[in-house]
Amino acid sequence: MNVLVIGAGLSGLAAAWRLRQAGHAVSLIDRRDPAAGDLSFAELDTLHSSDRHVIGWISELGLADRLLPLRPLQVAQVLRGRTKVIDPQRLLGVAAIPGVRKRHALRLLRWSRLMSRYLPLLDPTAPERAADLDYRSVSDFAGLYFGDSVLKHWVAPEVEDFFSGEASELSRVTALLLWRARMAGSSGYPGLARVGLEPIYGAANRALATRHHGAVLGIEAEGGKGYAVAFEGAGAGDTPLRADAVVVATSARDAGQLAAAQLEPAERDFFAGVRYRPTLILTADLERAPSGMPERVRLPHDEGFSAESVVFEPGLAGSRVASGAGMAMVRAREAFARTAAQVPDDGVAKSLLADLENLYPALVGSVGAVRLRRSNAGMPAFDVGAYRALQRFRRVQEDRRSRGRRLYFAGDYLIAPGVEGQVVAGFRAAADLIADAPDAARGGGS
Repeated sequence: MNVLVIGAGLSGLAAAWRLRQAGHAVSLIDRRDPAAGDLSFAELDTLHSSDRHVIGWISELGLADRLLPLRPLQVAQVLRGRTKVIDPQRLLGVAAIPGVRKRHALRLLRWSRLMSRYLPLLDPTAPERAADLDYRSVSDFAGLYFGDSVLKHWVAPEVEDFFSGEASELSRVTALLLWRARMAGSSGYPGLARVGLEPIYGAANRALATRHHGAVLGIEAEGGKGYAVAFEGAGAGDTPLRADAVVVATSARDAGQLAAAQLEPAERDFFAGVRYRPTLILTADLERAPSGMPERVRLPHDEGFSAESVVFEPGLAGSRVASGAGMAMVRAREAFARTAAQVPDDGVAKSLLADLENLYPALVGSVGAVRLRRSNAGMPAFDVGAYRALQRFRRVQEDRRSRGRRLYFAGDYLIAPGVEGQVVAGFRAAADLIADAPDAARGGGS
């Protein structure tokens, strides 16, 4: 089967990789040039040892020797301006987080029982299965079961750091899925790929023989004989691309616009309802790192920082950062990102650098080049109601697939933010297509 994948981010590349493995003829199109490496990514994206899809894909791409094992990353948190290393992976470590009251720490004994009750509904690869739990916020849920100090000093900082936004808006499903995915209570650990994620983009792109650089204008069905995809770009001319199946691996807004002519009203409503959070990320080169090992620092709301979290990577022989030097990634809070939308880059960078230097005064004067990345649609919002919307969307998708439609969607808005969510979304779209056309894979025919 001839398949066209629209979007060369991690979701699109993951889908293309899996489809090519299954024997389909795959072409990739993106408005940016994938072959030129003109793709953005978070320089210090952290992974977790339980991110099995990403880690497995790294091995499949032949990159295990370069990227693995992950460099273990310690987690720290700020309380009243002071930073302390914490161990949120274990419940005893949670009880020891500064600010957690002893009487609330005793309530953590409920955690295992609660997770056992909810476990049948929690699947990080199919988050819509937890739709029946999607009627309460993280704040309501954690405050009720564990107390306000556990909410304030563990649950909210952890979930907000991963999903952005605020615990009062985020669905409690976000916390449950995060704990399930990271196997809280086990020996898992967060970490950094040893030379960053750039090699993933390069290796996956090189495996695709056909790539197109241009802006997709729309997708049209051709009377049961596949799809015509109109696009404009280098060498495109007026000739549309044709394919037996299409995977749309773009933002929800772009997916809804590109596939509008093929969508049911319920699908159009879903895409229109997906909300994104703006993001601001400052990456800074450091003459030295504050610690000898990678570190992620969480900044709870009450501490008054513009930033939500900071990730430090110390230099290491053979890594992307020279030995003795360091790199820091500062991610702003959603509220700050919104208010800074009209502020010049220099002003935004100054505010975030001030947070960095307030955390670690020893860094004053040691910060080198900085890079600021803004996005109005940086992270999908998984607020209360999002998982019920996903469930409705998935049901419509399954119905249309059963009727012969070969149009699929991939993106973090369908799974979760972060690298694992993006890769899972791509693999899932590919698995759906493969299941729908089991006899069309070999030979590239339809």
